[in-house]
Amino acid sequence: RGIAVAEADRQRLARLKEQATATALADFGQGFLSGARESGAGFAGALAGDITGFGDLRDLAGEGRRWLGGDAPDGTILMLAAGGLAISAATWLSLGAALPARNGLSLVKAAARAKWLSPRLGASLGGMAAQAIDRPALQATLAAAGRLELAAARNAASGVVRPAAVARLAGLGQDAGALYARLGQRGFRQVLAVADDAADLRRAARLAAANGPSFRATLALLGRGALVLGALSLTALSWMLALIFYGLALAVLAQRLGWWLGRRIMPGPARQTATPCRS
Repeated sequence: RGIAVAEADRQRLARLKEQATATALADFGQGFLSGARESGAGFAGALAGDITGFGDLRDLAGEGRRWLGGDAPDGTILMLAAGGLAISAATWLSLGAALPARNGLSLVKAAARAKWLSPRLGASLGGMAAQAIDRPALQATLAAAGRLELAAARNAASGVVRPAAVARLAGLGQDAGALYARLGQRGFRQVLAVADDAADLRRAARLAAANGPSFRATLALLGRGALVLGALSLTALSWMLALIFYGLALAVLAQRLGWWLGRRIMPGPARQTATPCRS
């Protein structure tokens, strides 16, 4: 538009471009080591740390020592870290098939650290953690981690969360990953702010897949009501489709029955055999 850019601003932008690679590498390393997710590169580093097991072992050791020492740990972080280690092992064994669930759990853990979870959702995950953690397995994991036996610690950590809870965490990770992929970070935060439990995240994932970008506007307008009304509308739609299917099936059955009764009650005229013409 012909607006003159000051030379100082040009030089500042040039310096930022020159430092972009070094800044991204530093953020990636910070995210890998400490779990910081303030930038895209930091989030990538934290995700890489979780997938390799380092980030989850770090969080598991920190929160687990508090729990075993009698302090008040963050049970949600503890459960998500232990469950993430179990799903990470499944990710490697399945050649990446479990990666969406692994990524989704990392997202939920990051959201829990950033205090994005609604009070009800945080309480729900905390209650789930209290029932899911196996204390002896946690002690074995921390003992192996204290001896720097990372392989043994990772193997022991896979049993910290009971198998039934691991399956529930995998579903939670799938839903969280699908929400983030469809709605982005802001939409994901909107859902976390109104969800009460993991079932709400599942409903939100289904509604986001069905409604696309308009779901965010509905969520901003109705809040939690969007999840409730959306679930009811999906249920009503499924019932409507089922009724249409049964109605068509009943119509076809009635038509076939009518034809059969018609042939029985009113048989058609007998065929007349043609006689050969005599010359």
